[in-house]
Amino acid sequence: MLRFGLTRAQRWMVLAHLVLALVYGTLTPPWEAHDETGHYAYVREVLRQRTLPNALDAERVLFDQSHQPPLYYLVAAALTFWTPEDDAAPQPNPFAFDGTNRRGVRLMLRQPGEAFPWRGTFLALHATRVVSALLTAATVWVIGAAANGLFGSGSVSALLMTALAAFNPQVLFMGAMVNNDAMVALTGALVLYTTTRLITQPARRRWAVWLGFAVGLGLLAKNNAIALAGFALVAVLGVGWQQRWGWRETLTRAALVSSFALLISAPWFAANWLRYGRLLVDRNPSNPLMLAPTSVIGEGVATSIRDAWLPQLFANTFRTFWGKFGWGNVGFPDGVYDALAVMSAVGVLGCVWGALRADRALRLRLVLLALLSVSVMVLPLYRALFFQDPGLMPGRYLMPALGGFTGLLGFGLGQVMVGVSAKAARLPNPLRAWLEAEPLVRGFSTLLAVASLLMPALWIWPRYTPRLVQPTDAAPLLTFGDAVQVLEAQAHTVVLPDREGMRPYARVRVVWRPLRAVREPLAFAVSVLGREQEVLGTLVTYPNGGNYPADNWRGGEAFEDVYDVLLEKPCARLPAEGRISLAVFAVDRGADGLRVRPLDSLPAYDAEGRVVTPIVGRFRVGTAPLMAIHWQPPLAAFEGIWLREVNVERAQNAVRVALTYEMVYPNGRRGTAFVHALDVEGNVIAQDDHEPFNGDYPTDLWQPGECARETFTLALPPEVRGVVRLVAGFYDVNGVRFRTGTPDDLVPIGEVRLVP
Repeated sequence: MLRFGLTRAQRWMVLAHLVLALVYGTLTPPWEAHDETGHYAYVREVLRQRTLPNALDAERVLFDQSHQPPLYYLVAAALTFWTPEDDAAPQPNPFAFDGTNRRGVRLMLRQPGEAFPWRGTFLALHATRVVSALLTAATVWVIGAAANGLFGSGSVSALLMTALAAFNPQVLFMGAMVNNDAMVALTGALVLYTTTRLITQPARRRWAVWLGFAVGLGLLAKNNAIALAGFALVAVLGVGWQQRWGWRETLTRAALVSSFALLISAPWFAANWLRYGRLLVDRNPSNPLMLAPTSVIGEGVATSIRDAWLPQLFANTFRTFWGKFGWGNVGFPDGVYDALAVMSAVGVLGCVWGALRADRALRLRLVLLALLSVSVMVLPLYRALFFQDPGLMPGRYLMPALGGFTGLLGFGLGQVMVGVSAKAARLPNPLRAWLEAEPLVRGFSTLLAVASLLMPALWIWPRYTPRLVQPTDAAPLLTFGDAVQVLEAQAHTVVLPDREGMRPYARVRVVWRPLRAVREPLAFAVSVLGREQEVLGTLVTYPNGGNYPADNWRGGEAFEDVYDVLLEKPCARLPAEGRISLAVFAVDRGADGLRVRPLDSLPAYDAEGRVVTPIVGRFRVGTAPLMAIHWQPPLAAFEGIWLREVNVERAQNAVRVALTYEMVYPNGRRGTAFVHALDVEGNVIAQDDHEPFNGDYPTDLWQPGECARETFTLALPPEVRGVVRLVAGFYDVNGVRFRTGTPDDLVPIGEVRLVP
């Protein structure tokens, strides 16, 4: 029987964690967590069918998770069997799935029934969230017990290790949502605990049995627990070497670990083999990582180094380990992550300093903590390299090694605090009393707990709450049908960071006033117009980013929307007077809710009730920073010069062609641009060749981000009939064409049909 001996302070930390996880779960709307729709559906499928779901079933729920190992779902089903269900279901916000947060922070639309007191499906969902909270609270308990075994009961490092696990906001969020990461975190903590017992009580073989049992549970919790099996075997070898067991005893204990791990997990792998012909199953049966896991080892590593995205990968992992909420789209301000980075850096330095001064036994424990941490990182790191995606190693994937990371940081911070306390011994009271190790630990733990309590109130809940404002008495600028009015509309330009770097946006603020609740879903389109009503960028979203959909509206209320509209028009004619074009239209969400079809737009009326074009506001759109718009593929490329726009006009016996070019990277060649007209046999029947800007600004002087608009006029012979093809290109002073990757380095840009 495992014994969990926690100090009074550690028990309070466990209780505080449980309460905080319940708070996080209450404040976070239903379904607003990674794949919570699929995890919850798995639990309910077990309750309805009394069996595990078919991972290859053609009819799947949204973000299906039926390929996952079953332990979490069986436990959750056993504890929530009493909860009813009704016809409430997740309603996806299809506009929010572009990964930018610009089209709505809520990935699932707000529903009136989600408010407390919960009933039906919402009650069942929150009950399942309570199961996750109990699991992460148990995880903190086990980590606290392991900390006492590693560093001594009630020691500074043991208390800090427990506090870091209890008040990590990401762990609290994990305990607030329906997900199997809560279960695999608990099994990882059990692996660490039993390994600690193996170190502290090396004469007892039973701890090898318990270690194998914990590994087996991990394999039933989530596939990334495979790393725990490797860690356990290496740990047994390390402890055997340190304790001088001899090879026979060491191999015996390794065999005990392996056999009991297989005893627990073998039925699951056997069931997979019988049902699917595989030991491990993925929701995508054609997943190349499952079919050919070693196919791009060299290429993946080389590409990641060449593209220099590894730092981005580890930065994302660090942030998501400490706190990224919702679907990973709700985070802290940068200052919070900076503070966490400083704390972590101090902990790492303190850990290195303490390890250099530690005895042989303590060093082994630190090595095992580091080994646990690194081993759990290997699989997600390889997956990220395989798919060349720096977002594929989120911090929640590292939760099986939560005890490893918090143990190293807790030990390091403890060494720093003990060092500070020793230096403060010469200071006078009461300053010396405040800088002793025990008050420092107590104050640090309290600070973490208070910060964890404030975080959902400051950064989670406000993101999911409709931004209601006091409506003005002024006449509306626009009225759309009998559904909603526009009271205010303002805009200005900003430069914002996103996945592609720093890019220009228009920040548009609109105050809407619903006139009534609307049964059909309504969407808003916000466009920024430039010269001659040129569309510089468009954003389509549900009202208030999904926080206040039309069927939630109450007449007379007003809400504020702020839209960051990317000014993505290549080679826009700037500076210009910007205008805001608004549209309100119904959408057909379709069966899955993810693919929408726009229906008729609502008519727009001005304050006098006249039908108008819904264009309001005015602001200055300045020249964008010089940068190549790499996120938009070109129509064609001429060795660094991209073709952005083609306009063809017919004028009697001539054709006028307007082309817009953008320099992406200099090629050092002075080029002549041309447009040729070809007959059906490919012969040139008309052409216009000239240098851009009439040679006053040659292409070898162009800089990245600069644009050129050139007009070509081709006089067509009157006797030509049929289809005439238009092609474009560049050639240098030697007559050598710029490479385009097309036959003869000619780019087709259109056709003209000549009839008698």
